[in-house]
Amino acid sequence: MHLRTGFLPLVLVFLFLFTGTAHAALQWIQNGIPIVTNSVGDFNFGMKAISDGGGGAIITWRDHRSGQFGDIYAQRIDEYGNQLWTPGGIPICTTAEDQKEPVIVADGKGGAIIAWNDMRDPTFSIYAQRIDSSGTRLWSPSGEHIFTGPWASVIKEIVSDGDQGAVFVLAIASGPNSQVIAQRITRRGEPGWGQAGVDMCPATNKQSTPALTATSDGFFIVTWTYYGAGYGIYAQKLNSSGDILWGGSGVTVCSNGLSGYRGASQVASAGSGGTIVTWMDSRNSGSGVYDIYAQKVNSEGDPIWTENGVSVCIKSNYQHDPMIVADDAGGAIVAWSEWAEGFGSSLFEEIFAQRLNGDGEKLWPPHYERICPASQWKRGSPLEHH
Repeated sequence: MHLRTGFLPLVLVFLFLFTGTAHAALQWIQNGIPIVTNSVGDFNFGMKAISDGGGGAIITWRDHRSGQFGDIYAQRIDEYGNQLWTPGGIPICTTAEDQKEPVIVADGKGGAIIAWNDMRDPTFSIYAQRIDSSGTRLWSPSGEHIFTGPWASVIKEIVSDGDQGAVFVLAIASGPNSQVIAQRITRRGEPGWGQAGVDMCPATNKQSTPALTATSDGFFIVTWTYYGAGYGIYAQKLNSSGDILWGGSGVTVCSNGLSGYRGASQVASAGSGGTIVTWMDSRNSGSGVYDIYAQKVNSEGDPIWTENGVSVCIKSNYQHDPMIVADDAGGAIVAWSEWAEGFGSSLFEEIFAQRLNGDGEKLWPPHYERICPASQWKRGSPLEHH
């Protein structure tokens, strides 16, 4: 089960700059600054943001100011919260039909690459645009066509390729089966790994919920859920040419021979070519009440913690949608959402986190550290893992 957010009539980005002291203080106005409001257009949502490298941020979102279909817009703000581009944002793509679910990554030159799902073609497509630090579009005005797939192709995550381009991962549903595909966008806006991208697992079963990270030594790690006899977590490593390095179907992070469901995996680079993967897992209940698990995989693709992962949080409540970020000491911090009184008993959620060292040992209290109590409904964990 995945909770969904509703449509927001007013988009406010609550971006706060903090002081370097132990006591953080808001640097902008109370409750945040408006980036685009409903005086410009209703139903603006799907925001993603990255650092601009100078204390500010570049933000992108899906925007309905032109009518029924969504367009893609972006805005840059400085460290003081001032909008640096056209008030209300600059158009990234306003082509007829629907553009949605943008993702964004820095281009290494002060600008950004934005990619999105696009409905302009007879089949579902992925388009991308590169903008410089002043908001000027550097590729074709309506974006570059990067990938074409079936109707249910959805771009999930994007990272820098280290050469002013990007690598992204998407899930493709086609009939009873589904695939996970990775593709590279070059600095010139061209598909870098052929028109079809790279298939992470050619097996004819279901692959879903992919995640992606770049390693410090120039490789890319993709994780996904594989459904065969059961649900398992798998991973694949690619080099800059798109060659797969961990066998034709990837390596097993957590076996699909266990009972229950596993999914919503996330991955972070952990130094020395290794990665740490986290996911939600119902092996202990089999009835949809999830716990959080993690596994570390070395540069050769070998899992090195407990077989099928170490427990990050095992409780009677419903833990879901983990996020992960490396701690720069060979371990990671994992955060997740949790129903406060157990699955289905209320609308309240809490946010928790746990830190694991390089050996998979918990470094904080026995189960977790509470980040935000259940005073109201929260959605999503407070970590960005790229």
